[in-house]
Amino acid sequence: MFTHVWEVPPPPNPPPTVLLVPCCHQKTLREQYCNLEWLQSKGFCTGHVGLRGGKQDMDWTAFSKLISISKMIKKDSLKPFEYSKSPMLKLLGFGICKKLGRRVRLILEEGRRRRLVEGGFEDARIVEYIDGQVTGDNLCIIGAREGESLICTECN
Repeated sequence: MFTHVWEVPPPPNPPPTVLLVPCCHQKTLREQYCNLEWLQSKGFCTGHVGLRGGKQDMDWTAFSKLISISKMIKKDSLKPFEYSKSPMLKLLGFGICKKLGRRVRLILEEGRRRRLVEGGFEDARIVEYIDGQVTGDNLCIIGAREGESLICTECN
């Protein structure tokens, strides 16, 4: 199985600042996400028992599809294995799916940001680091421990 970063004891001298650039959200398994409890507290990813008795999470499945679509600049760039034939895409259209996917990404990053705050990075922020016209995969999370600053005082 996996060892998650938040399960490992912090080092004796933890870093004062962090930069996370999450990608490949659509490949992340539900069990790998760092703040599933927070998502569930908001009513997402509670799962249910499927037809064959196995646990299913339709929210996580939809999240993955929407995020994959949101990363695309235009509809033509979707390949068949990237949900181009998805009923959701056909029903809602590319533009709406792209916007919803962006919101899903923000929700997942907010969960990660909250996990950083719980871990002592009091000043944690979600930042768009490149224009969305270049790529929809343009969010990062930066965080600083108490007493540290994310703003360069020498630059001001």
